[in-house]
Parts: sequence; C-alpha cells; structure tokens
Amino acid sequence: MIMKNLRKEQDRIFLFDLNGTLTLPHKNISDNMLFALGELLHRGNGDIAIVSSGDFNSVYEQIGRHLLNYSLENRIKILPCNGTQIYCYDNGWQKIYSLSMKEEIGSELYLKLIEGILRYQSIRIKSFPKIPTSSNFISYQGGSINWSLIGKDCSEEERAEFVRDERNIYIRTILLNLLKKNIGSSKIDYALSGQTSISIYPRGWDKTYALTHFKEKECWFFGDNCESGRRDFSLWKKLESSGRAFKTRGPEETIQIIDQLIHIFSRQKGWSNG
Repeated sequence: MIMKNLRKEQDRIFLFDLNGTLTLPHKNISDNMLFALGELLHRGNGDIAIVSSGDFNSVYEQIGRHLLNYSLENRIKILPCNGTQIYCYDNGWQKIYSLSMKEEIGSELYLKLIEGILRYQSIRIKSFPKIPTSSNFISYQGGSINWSLIGKDCSEEERAEFVRDERNIYIRTILLNLLKKNIGSSKIDYALSGQTSISIYPRGWDKTYALTHFKEKECWFFGDNCESGRRDFSLWKKLESSGRAFKTRGPEETIQIIDQLIHIFSRQKGWSNG
C-alpha cells in the first residue's frame, strides 16, 4: 500500500528493476514508460536509479540509449550487477563506481564456481534433452556471474518454451540448490534471475547493496520478482515495512503505481495533475 503521510521536502531516490518492471523481458522501454518516469522526476522531488542484475550493455540497449529522447539522462543513474557498478551520464555514459567479484572471493573459489556451473549445465542438457539449448551460458559481469540455463543466445520461442517447462519442473531451483551444496561457501549468495537465469554473487552484494549509495536519501523500490529466493526480494523486503516498496506484474502496472504516487506528491504540494 502506498504511504499517504509522506515527507514534503525529502530528497528521494526511486529504484527500479528493469526486466518485468520498466520493460517487458529483454524488450526496449516504451514511450509511455519514459513519459511516466519524466513525470515522476518532475513531481517526485528525487532522482531515479535503475538497479539491474544484468550488465551495463543489456541495460543500455533496453533503456539507456532511449533516455536522451526525453532528456532524462542527467536524472537517471544505471546501477548494473545489483548496484555494484554505477554509470552516470556526462557527454556519454561513464562508469564511476565498480566492484570485482573475482577480487572479493578470490580466484580459487571463483574457478570452483565456474567448474560447478559447467558440470551442472552438462547435467541439465543430458537430463532434460527436450528443453531448448542455445549457447552463451555463463557471463561474468564484474560484480556477479549470470548462469543462463538455456543460453543467452536463445530465441524468443525457445525462451517461452523454457518458461512453460519450468512451471512443472522447477529446474533452476533444483540446479541452484545442487550448486550451492557443491560450493559449500558462506561467501556466496544465489538468486533466480529473470526468466532463465541464476545470479551468483558475493554475500551482501544482492540488490540491497544499491542502498549503500543513497544513505542520505529516502529510498523507494519497484520490482516484479519479489518472492523469496528471487532477484528483487532482498531490496523489496528491506523497504517493504516502510510502505515504499512495490510489487508489480509488469510495465503497465508500474505506470499505474507511478501515477498514484504522482497524484499523492502533487496533492501534497498543492499542484494540479493537469
């Protein structure tokens, strides 16, 4: 439920997940969403940060290059890899902050992770031969590893087939638990990410890490994968009790939530929504 007793003059930061929240999975942001974000920046007394479990290139392709069309680039930060990287716009997107998973956990544990992923990916292919398989299964993103069980080069049809199959098999949960048991390290955390992937990162580097950059701000969060064990859960849970965390079922509902917030902010300031 949206809080109605909001502080009138508080600097805010609005944190948004990307896929399933601002955009349909792996699709570009819509003009309607860009307009809604522009209105939120105008009425909400704050800035926006996109907190994605993916890397910068994927965020840029879906949204970063489109912000210039609405002159939003200077008010929106891109935080890939759960906020362990920050990109700001200054005559182009510039990386101003970055952490390294390899340095954090050490080469021995990192290689053990890669070996484990390769082993269980092979088991996945042999055990479920009817589930589509493409290529590009492992992606090191700096602050995390993305393991796509179907491969990032899959087609839309293959992705849809995997999603249908997983409703009955829960293959990602099975393999996540096997990998977690095999690695046996308290230094690593795991989460289901997107529709086909598992995200692996150092403990504490989930999406709550983004909050460390905005300690003086009133933080709000919008995400779609807010169930336990999924990529948005940690950040949603952190802010849920404050009434500033919202579950959405897709971009259309996200716009509806933004519109409700704009109405509240405008009413507080005595503005007209017209």
